[in-house]
Amino acid sequence: MIKISKRFFLAPLILMGSIAHAATNYKTISENSTKLLEKLINGKPITGCESEVQNIIESRLKELNLNFELIVSGDAPATLPPTPNDPALLCKSGKAPAASGFPNYIIKIPANVSPKKGGALMVVAHMDVVPAAKQKWVESADPHTATSKNGYIYGRGTMDMLSYLTTAIELFGEIKNTQQKLNRDLILMLNSAEETGGMSGMGWLVKNRPELFDGVELALSEGGFVSTDSNHAPLYIGYESGQKLPQNFKITAKGPSAHSSKPTKDSAFNMLMDALTKIRTTKAIPRLIPLVKSYFKERAKVEPDQKLAAIMRKLGNAPDVANADISLKYQNEIRILEADYPQIHALIRTTCLSTVVTAGNDSSKNVQPTEVTANVNCRLMPDESVDSLLPMLQKMINSTITKKSDKPGEPDTVVASVTIELDALDMRPSHGGVADLNGVIPKELAILAKGYFKGIPVIPSMLTGATDLRYLRKRGIAAYGLAAGFFTDADVARSHGLDERVYEANITAGAEFFHKVLSDLSSPSTKSPASVETYQGPISHNFKDAFKSEKHSHVEAGCAH
Repeated sequence: MIKISKRFFLAPLILMGSIAHAATNYKTISENSTKLLEKLINGKPITGCESEVQNIIESRLKELNLNFELIVSGDAPATLPPTPNDPALLCKSGKAPAASGFPNYIIKIPANVSPKKGGALMVVAHMDVVPAAKQKWVESADPHTATSKNGYIYGRGTMDMLSYLTTAIELFGEIKNTQQKLNRDLILMLNSAEETGGMSGMGWLVKNRPELFDGVELALSEGGFVSTDSNHAPLYIGYESGQKLPQNFKITAKGPSAHSSKPTKDSAFNMLMDALTKIRTTKAIPRLIPLVKSYFKERAKVEPDQKLAAIMRKLGNAPDVANADISLKYQNEIRILEADYPQIHALIRTTCLSTVVTAGNDSSKNVQPTEVTANVNCRLMPDESVDSLLPMLQKMINSTITKKSDKPGEPDTVVASVTIELDALDMRPSHGGVADLNGVIPKELAILAKGYFKGIPVIPSMLTGATDLRYLRKRGIAAYGLAAGFFTDADVARSHGLDERVYEANITAGAEFFHKVLSDLSSPSTKSPASVETYQGPISHNFKDAFKSEKHSHVEAGCAH
């Protein structure tokens, strides 16, 4: 187990005069954030390569006079993973990604006004990005080289989540160096290994450095954002309040060996295919948990796709019946979601998908393999557990084919078998539950929506994926997903995919909005430091009630003035 800690304490910057109320220059913050973002993209911090951007991050933290603690996380594995053959899976330096020894940073700005408002507010941003292996980008020759084009910055990690991370760093520098009044401690955590499940990053920190989270009341990380229309004008504030739990299962099928010209009915492959067919055709019952119902009800108000909006409206206003199977009453709606809107369909049931099959080898193409395996990736609803799902899968999958013994008293011989079990290398933590939809942060967002954005909706959501917030919720921290960004749904969909990008002008708008969020949650005055009391940019015309009788035209990029 690695437990290395290195602390840096920088002399505080003494600023003359009363500057806490000076207008914040968000254009400068945006420019600095963009410069840092480009450096990090170019550093190619895929999981295991975060250490290769340490100098970039530490240099900027020192320039901003931010005290930080470096913590190295991750337990050394018993067996090192093989070095990838694909250059896309190697670090920028050409080295193989590390299997342990991941850098994490803690930056803390203590409250300077009494009495304190409450426990600390922690902002969490991960440094690692997913590889772009076997992806042929159109707008950028190299996904790990920042490219500016048509007002966008292209590069792996722009959306997930380097633009958030760099904006957070710049805002913490602004708060520190303007001596902004705070009645709540502010903590920024930059962590590693999130993209591979967080077990060597946030999960390791929670287990081995629990004191880092003592006194933390609120947390913000990825998962939500200010959603915009195609003109980059705000449509609604979306925040993440819960997420599905990912868990991998391993199916192992065994059978007799044979020449491929004389296949047997009880081959391992046949056993596996039967099992995978059951996985594909057996579906968990669809249910509407309160979080998803709330999402449907509010999202229907701004959803431009009228067919989807009608379904969301119907499901969002369905009667409250805890854990009820909705498959009969809403059979047609579920059928349409499954066929046309799989990303929405995934919100109403646990899903399982076969993702990897391993069998045989190139030198034995004419041999019936005696053992084949498959990975099944399940995504559980927030109120369901692995402990309850596993017995159901085992009852459905586990089976044997036996040959009766010719001799009395001797046991039958197992000829073929198939079993499913938890992937021992991918044991995930249990759910942290769903954050309170009436908590401090949702209430603050409602106030911001009314005053700052002239009344656009605030919509809670559930992620079908998973983030490090689940570790914090399990500790009882009120953790929500909310990015420092203004994004279209189409651009969010590019995360992990081709031509991942961020609209450069919206980095400015996102910086001001997120500064307002941090200030209203942790400062005694809500009138400072945002540059305007009411957002002056255009609000999306897709939200028909935003302006009522007012007339507005679309202008540049939804930036605040």
